[in-house]
Amino acid sequence: MAPTKARQDLKAKFVRNAIPTEQDFKDLIDAPLNQSDDGIFRNSGEPLSIVAGNDAQKRVLRFYGTPPSGATEPDWLISLNPGQDPNDAATNRAGFGIADGAGATRLYLDATGNLGVGTNDPQAKLHVAGGGARIEGDLTVAGTTTFTGAITASGPVSLGRDDGSTNVVMRGPVRAANSDVYFTKTDHLATGIGNTPGFAAIQNAQNYDALMILGRQTTSGRIVKLWDRLEVNGEFRTTGNGDFDGSLRVGTTTSPLLLVGRPNPPGAGTVRIGDWLLRTNGNILEIVHAPPRITGLGGGVGTTDKIVARFDANGPAAGPFGRLSLP
Repeated sequence: MAPTKARQDLKAKFVRNAIPTEQDFKDLIDAPLNQSDDGIFRNSGEPLSIVAGNDAQKRVLRFYGTPPSGATEPDWLISLNPGQDPNDAATNRAGFGIADGAGATRLYLDATGNLGVGTNDPQAKLHVAGGGARIEGDLTVAGTTTFTGAITASGPVSLGRDDGSTNVVMRGPVRAANSDVYFTKTDHLATGIGNTPGFAAIQNAQNYDALMILGRQTTSGRIVKLWDRLEVNGEFRTTGNGDFDGSLRVGTTTSPLLLVGRPNPPGAGTVRIGDWLLRTNGNILEIVHAPPRITGLGGGVGTTDKIVARFDANGPAAGPFGRLSLP
């Protein structure tokens, strides 16, 4: 019970020759704390004990910046069954809670050791709800870290150790907002991750002296597919012996200097050199004059392909032309 009289007022009632009234004695009895009525006590050899109130949130302490007058709300509250919403008893949850003067829980600790900031239902050892967390110094994470939202950093972010012994695992898409990705480890050695079924990799490999793209590993080998135009501003060299399904054009689309094609099925293909084609179909090789057509209103206008010579690998060896014929 809050004191009804200040100490100075009570002292004035009990001076020499004063006759205290019944109300004066009541005020004197109510002035100090009572262990039974007020729930504040200290057993021998134990710390001070405070019993929570009988309200739904089991409030223990109220803190005031200035002495309260009347029904003034406190600045802070400590409760043992705090509610996230002071007006909804369904949000009450047993634990240690610090609430604002209106009773909304701001900091909460449950019996398992989970700490909630802005929530009284923390799902981890530290659960920050609403707003964000800011760390001015270093942050060391020894275990697995899972991010389900966006991460924004105004400065450099370093993930993993300098020796490369710790991997950085991204469970979702990775976007380079300023369009640059740098590989600055000059002594990195290529790993075998690209040989794992379903895996792919980009590596700056010292032992191959190259930036390597290891395609997705499949039963047919590693595969890299480029869906858009590829421009090579240097030497183009192939060192493998794999199939070539598609076309290779050197020069412009309308006037290619070299066009190599190997459409499906295998055995058919085309090589363009200027206005000439070397065209194959099985055992037949044709030399074709095929200048680019000019497209205008009403369809194609210009010359048509002209077969100049045909060579049949399975044709007769004898005769005036043997396996070669001139249409």
